[in-house]
Amino acid sequence: MTTKLKKRAFVGGAEVGQVFFGGEEVEFAFGMGTQLMPHAGIYLEGFSSARVVADAGEKWFEFGFCLDMTGMGGGLAGNSGAGWTDPGNYLLLEAQWSPDLINWSMGKFVPAPVPVVDLGAGVFEYWSRALNPQDSAVKTGALVVSRTNGDVRNNPFTSLVIAGVAQALPHFPYDMAVTGTAAQLQGDLEDLGWIGAIVTGSSRATWSISIPSVNYTSYSQTSRVGFPVYLVADMFGAINTPVDHIGFRGSFLDAAGTAIFPKAFARLKISPGTRYNPYL
Repeated sequence: MTTKLKKRAFVGGAEVGQVFFGGEEVEFAFGMGTQLMPHAGIYLEGFSSARVVADAGEKWFEFGFCLDMTGMGGGLAGNSGAGWTDPGNYLLLEAQWSPDLINWSMGKFVPAPVPVVDLGAGVFEYWSRALNPQDSAVKTGALVVSRTNGDVRNNPFTSLVIAGVAQALPHFPYDMAVTGTAAQLQGDLEDLGWIGAIVTGSSRATWSISIPSVNYTSYSQTSRVGFPVYLVADMFGAINTPVDHIGFRGSFLDAAGTAIFPKAFARLKISPGTRYNPYL
């Protein structure tokens, strides 16, 4: 079946008539998201997008793509786990997930609560939800904040907030340039109940604070170490932007023990469908 006007491919100003791979003529190919050499009786047109959805106290990364399926006899068959195929089995479409745009994995999506949206006129949306949440109001994690050859103005420490609660430490300010300060801060944190806290520091520019097993109950709770305010340049070069704290980072699990990935990316993998010999 032919559903749309097929595109033409050119190299060096000359139209490409045929492309071969492994001795077999290529019926279609994709480059930069565009279908090329569509000799197969199908042409897909659409786009992909992503969103973050709040649901039951957690935030989820969802990946979707929209396709114009006009004249193809219906929408795609399949789901986020198995992949999707067109009615003629020309193509297999699969959602891939990555935490860093370097390492890509299959099998990291499940169908979104509303997996298929019929927009009418032969246009459909397909939505997948990542297995791991992007954030959770209730979570537990190990926190760390550190600097190596950092800005000396990030000292002395004048405040410390953990999970939204200002810590009543007895020896503010803590100056990492003073011998024994790191041990003092570590002991003070343990006295407040933060058992296992580790503080190191050799100067105002090189120091580290790590705190295990911190529990959060709200999105609004933050953790940070504060110091006297100073000004830095804004995007236009004007020195008017105040800096008075550095936030902790951490690795978190939600209430169910599922790892939280604050960054997530997705792309659509397109492969030949089952109508083609997979061994060619």
